[in-house]
Amino acid sequence: MATRRNIIEIPSREFVAFYERLLKKLDDVLIKKVGTIPQKLTVPQICDELKTQIELAPAVATYISALNGNRKPDYTGVFSVETKNTFYGNSKKAERGETIKINGTQLACALLFLSDGKYSTWESYISESEGAKTNFIEYTGFFYSFYQHKVLSFSVWMEFNGKDIYVEEQGFHIEPYDKIIFKGKGRKKNNYLFIDLTADREDYEDEFKLVAYVGNIPDPHLMTALFIGTSSYGYPTAGEAVLMKKELLKEEDIDIIKKYLMLKRSRIRVKNENYNQSSDLRVKKQPIPIVDNMIGTYWVWNFNSQGHIIQSKFVIDESYTARFFTDEYSKNERIQVCLLSISSVINRKLCMSVHPNEGTGVIAYVILNPTIDKKGITTGVYCSVGQHGQNPASGKIALLKAEQTDQVMPDCFEEEALAELLAANPKFQDLYDKLREISKRK
Repeated sequence: MATRRNIIEIPSREFVAFYERLLKKLDDVLIKKVGTIPQKLTVPQICDELKTQIELAPAVATYISALNGNRKPDYTGVFSVETKNTFYGNSKKAERGETIKINGTQLACALLFLSDGKYSTWESYISESEGAKTNFIEYTGFFYSFYQHKVLSFSVWMEFNGKDIYVEEQGFHIEPYDKIIFKGKGRKKNNYLFIDLTADREDYEDEFKLVAYVGNIPDPHLMTALFIGTSSYGYPTAGEAVLMKKELLKEEDIDIIKKYLMLKRSRIRVKNENYNQSSDLRVKKQPIPIVDNMIGTYWVWNFNSQGHIIQSKFVIDESYTARFFTDEYSKNERIQVCLLSISSVINRKLCMSVHPNEGTGVIAYVILNPTIDKKGITTGVYCSVGQHGQNPASGKIALLKAEQTDQVMPDCFEEEALAELLAANPKFQDLYDKLREISKRK
């Protein structure tokens, strides 16, 4: 028989859910027949079995018979060799975010099979079927984009059902991947929600994962989460996301969330490169041993506002762990953690953010010249938040590399003590001269 050429359009997310229910119905039918869960079928086997079970459904036989003048059911042309894969093929299109256009007769047969003869039209199925109704809660997710240097958004739908949660995501990636629907399950373990999603992307199956703290709240209004996946540009990436129920989201919420993520800018990227040996590793295109010459202990001198010498201690160990030691701050800030970074954008410099020994707040930023002269001296600049109750401060610093036997301690030298020190040790005279030179002091 010839099929009626009425074409039905179905939104992508609705078709994805519909196909999932078709597969669940197929499993139920096969389990009922053989008494056990079927072994994992290949895609061609699924398509063949789905076609067979649809045609065997009594309601479908009655429907086809009526189309054929109440004669014996003739399925010719309904699910031919070319069209038996129609539901699987369209499900993949739907996962890519495409609106589905499907033959009305094929859809009616599938609906009758799925609903045991209750519904033959998409409109009645969507409006009346309990199976078609979902308890999805839509969240809007936000994350910081490194490449665009702004906060972007995406959509996440969650259907909470005890510990198991059905999840879909769309929009994390930019064009041409922004319409792809990632789908999978989430599961609550302890106080955390673990979500694993997959989708077909070009010629491979992509994955997207979220881990969020939810505590004991069944369906939280707002969650902070970590994501990990493959970026729109094709490299592994991870970072922080904020998810909030869309129905509760207001403009002031969006404003706060975007500012929160912009201040944190939590993002990790891994380049798609193969390495034969560890020496091939690079940081910002620079070889790893780039500051090996800086490993050691240093006297650090700078002038304070009274013109006295402030002496600090700076240490870089073999693993590039770095710390400042100073008496200029209170107890927690006297030992300061330094996070090293190499800049080679304009000039090759060693850049550091300086933090309390406990906590992550910023105390100062320091830029050093990584080249040490023959006298063991190098120079740099600092900009600090200032001491408690004071204004921010900045200035030049000079560093002198110490010998292993030297005892380096934080100190402060006024004129008389400084004169005695310089007279006793010529290397400190060189350090003092360098500091005066870069500070332009007489």
